[in-house]
Amino acid sequence: MLKAKDMTMEQITHTFCSWCRYRRVSLGQTYWECGLQEKDLQERCPYRKAVRKEEEGAN
Repeated sequence: MLKAKDMTMEQITHTFCSWCRYRRVSLGQTYWECGLQEKDLQERCPYRKAVRKEEEGAN
């Protein structure tokens, strides 16, 4: 199984951002841009939550 922290940008956006309500279209790119403010990323971003959960599980 591929870990979230090892994913490419395209894999991240397909897996986590495609259904996120904070996503934004990035013209000319194959991935979404995030509409969250930097201060909100850690608590609301599904990708960052998954990476944090993987890191906590490894310890």
